Amino acid sequence: MTKGKWNIVCIGVLALGVMATSLAAARPGHFGRGGGHGLFPFRVLRTLDLTDPQQANIDAIKAVHANALEGLKNDLRDARKGIMDKLLAEGNIAAEDFALQQDDLSQIHAALFDEFLAMGLEIRAELSAEQLAAAAIERRRELRAEMRAMDAQGQ
Repeated sequence: MTKGKWNIVCIGVLALGVMATSLAAARPGHFGRGGGHGLFPFRVLRTLDLTDPQQANIDAIKAVHANALEGLKNDLRDARKGIMDKLLAEGNIAAEDFALQQDDLSQIHAALFDEFLAMGLEIRAELSAEQLAAAAIERRRELRAEMRAMDAQGQ
């Protein structure tokens, strides 16, 4: 394979990697549906015996953060698209050419973290000590099930 074709293949693989990383974070409307996107294990909430006021408060908390999260996810998707476009553009490029995009991605990821953390802390404040303990037990069960599934795939 010639050096030019090899460069194109490498750029393509890099571009695919950029688009694939944290794809879930760039999907609009998917935080908290089933659990795992972001920082709070929303799936665990479904196993708790939440009161109606608790559920209403949690729904309100999620609604308050929804617009900011969707905006940040859109920013993330746009930033990744810009990187993909730059990787596939004609001409020579080097890692230094992506310094601005790297800074943008870092800021977006930090803002997403901050927003998910704020939401998670607000939701956590709605739970009783017993509910938190039950949530921790359920989360450990989920993690064990995930490890067993990964182990089974590896055999």
